Amino acid sequence: MRIHELNLIRYGKFTDRCVELPFGAKDIHIIVGPNEAGKSTVRSAIGDWLFGIPMRTPFAFLHPMPELRIGGSIERVASADGSKSSLAFDRTKGNKNTLRTQQDTLLPDTVLQQWLGGLDAPAFNRMYALDHSTLVEGGAGILSASDDLGRMLFQSASGMEHLGQVLQRLQEEADALWAPRKSGSREYYVALEAFDKAHDELKKGTLRTRDWKAQHEALIECERALNLARQRHAETRAQISRLERIRRVQPLLLALDASQSRLDDLFAQGPAPLLPEDAAAILNKANQAMALADADIQRHQAVIVEAQAELEKIQVDHQLLSLASDINDLNERRLQYRAHRTDIVKRQEELRLELQRAGEKASGLGWTCTTIDEIGSHVPAQGIRSRLNRLLKGRGSLINHRQTAEDNFQKRQQEIAAFKETLKGLGADTVNPKLMSAVDQALKIGDYDEALLEFDARLQQLGDEIESALTELGTWRSSPEALASMSVPDLAAVQDVLNEQRADAAEEKSLRSALDAKKSECDRTRVELEQLVRTFQPISIEQVVEARASRDSRWNAIKAAPHELLVLAPDYERNVSQADGLSDSRLDKLQHEADRQSKVQRKESASVKVVVASPIF
Repeated sequence: MRIHELNLIRYGKFTDRCVELPFGAKDIHIIVGPNEAGKSTVRSAIGDWLFGIPMRTPFAFLHPMPELRIGGSIERVASADGSKSSLAFDRTKGNKNTLRTQQDTLLPDTVLQQWLGGLDAPAFNRMYALDHSTLVEGGAGILSASDDLGRMLFQSASGMEHLGQVLQRLQEEADALWAPRKSGSREYYVALEAFDKAHDELKKGTLRTRDWKAQHEALIECERALNLARQRHAETRAQISRLERIRRVQPLLLALDASQSRLDDLFAQGPAPLLPEDAAAILNKANQAMALADADIQRHQAVIVEAQAELEKIQVDHQLLSLASDINDLNERRLQYRAHRTDIVKRQEELRLELQRAGEKASGLGWTCTTIDEIGSHVPAQGIRSRLNRLLKGRGSLINHRQTAEDNFQKRQQEIAAFKETLKGLGADTVNPKLMSAVDQALKIGDYDEALLEFDARLQQLGDEIESALTELGTWRSSPEALASMSVPDLAAVQDVLNEQRADAAEEKSLRSALDAKKSECDRTRVELEQLVRTFQPISIEQVVEARASRDSRWNAIKAAPHELLVLAPDYERNVSQADGLSDSRLDKLQHEADRQSKVQRKESASVKVVVASPIF
């Protein structure tokens, strides 16, 4: 007997699906498909079709139980004459009368007996419907035999030797992993102990309500003290501001009194003086000068008209004008690099001198070096060189600070000497009673700077205590209502937060390193710029413009007052000489000015990057 056709009418996931198995010379059919394609469903459908659908079948998940139906046809070929006989029938779900024809008429169950040859469902499943679970159960039955006969049969069938030893090793390995009796050598109990320790550490790290309440009360007390200190600080600042206004206004009032006294003296001397006798001559000279100025104006206006006409004739190349900045840059670069060839020779000579100086320095250090590579082999490690560079950079900054401090000290000494001279020239007049009262009140307050420092120190201390109390709260740094509504996070969430904190710390370290590098670059550029200015004293375009503006203002003063020409002429000549000298010096030191501008731009760029990066921290 063979199956010719199987119809999955309503069974499992299938509806009206036909599986044809035609007869062939090599009469074997293999059904192939991916997981969940229905191969196991087809295997179960063959047994249910031949012997009946079980009462509790797992294949009624799509179609209702009473509507399950499987159909098909079986055939056999006579060996004598080769004639074929077939039987087509359907199987429905039910307790009896489940065998039907394809036209849905009843068939007796004895119709299949002569086709099945006395084969029942259990024998069919063991011989022709084996699946993975059946194979596992059969192997377990062989291995669980009461004597070694099953094991011998399994070894003979599979070709494995020493099956008992393999089973013993597997049992020993299982005992090393876990056993009902606790042992410190078993991996399960080692992992369990580690888990318990981690759980205990988590409990220790959990903030108790009592501790949080104590820290919260300390925070409230610190905030109260901080508010009191701020109030006292505001009152003191208001009193100091009032005294400072009195101090600033006093010199102005004294100057006003002195000016009023001088004005009274002038009025007491009588009416305003008369004009000099040569006032007419001065007026005539002024009229002549005005006439000459008008003539110059008319002449210049004519020149302007001619220039305007010539300008209108000129064809303006707007594209060329749009490249004005590039042309100016190229011109600046041309001026910078015009001495390039001679500069290379100078730099080569400087390189030779530096190499010679390096050899002398190496000899002074006791190094026997003849080449630059030998000198490099004696150079200290990178860490030592970095520290030496930082010390040298710090030395330049300290020298600049010292020079600045000395200059400020000299200026203060000069101011003190001037104040002493002014003080000697002052009379012993009576002191204003209001001023004496303000001074007495200031003396009662005490040393303002010291009091302000004490308030600042107390304010800083209170701020540190508040920040420390808030830091101890950790992730619970929130309001009591928000804390009460929070739930305890699981271990995975805690681990994720720790990983994020480690990543943030690494990123912060990298950004801080970059920020320190930018600060070092900014300091180095500032020192180089100060050294360049002190050494070469380049002339900037602003200085030239300022000198020319001073010259033009002096000339405008001469034109406004021609009768004072003899008085203003020396200053005008001095301004002209100064402006020309600065312009010539700028042309001579144009390379140094370009270097100064480049260093200023580098310093500003580094400062901007430092300022942008600083708020992150």
